[in-house]
Amino acid sequence: MKLILTTILSLFLTISANAVEVTCDNPKQFADDLTSEALVILKNKSPQVRDELKKLFNQVVNAEWMAKFAAGRYWRKFSDIQKDKYKAAYKDYISNNYVNNLGEYKGQDSSVKQVKELKRGNYLVETTISTPNEPEIAVKYRVKKVGDCFKINDIVVEGVSLITSHRSDFGSILKNKSIDDLISMLESKNEQ
Repeated sequence: MKLILTTILSLFLTISANAVEVTCDNPKQFADDLTSEALVILKNKSPQVRDELKKLFNQVVNAEWMAKFAAGRYWRKFSDIQKDKYKAAYKDYISNNYVNNLGEYKGQDSSVKQVKELKRGNYLVETTISTPNEPEIAVKYRVKKVGDCFKINDIVVEGVSLITSHRSDFGSILKNKSIDDLISMLESKNEQ
């Protein structure tokens, strides 16, 4: 899980609200622009890095869809109020995990190797993350156009899907505990 979070961090390290605007015309340019902007933020070491990265992360990640997927078959059992609370807690959970790992940045660089078109408007963006004096890490991002721009629906590092991991973890919790327990757990982690 730490490797996945470090990889998420690597992707967004160059993103800045004041940097080059992310292109929404095609998934490759979207990924290239996103990577370039993240590095700008991290290299500048602005006092607002945390806020800028969280803002960007929330703009480019499809947290609502990811939250529903992570809840799996239990989603149907959530009341409307629980759905709203869970989606908000999940969004904060994934963005906080990303932003809290800022200290993990060690000069990583990311490059887009290829983009494959999948079914139903999804694209698989294949990248590599390079860290000085360490082997490259292959990372895949599943993106889909949502509204006017692309959003990230999943991140796969070394064959491990972020949302599939969450679905498994949350399913284990929901099998033995309540929906409110899961929401409380996420909210508690968000306060740390």
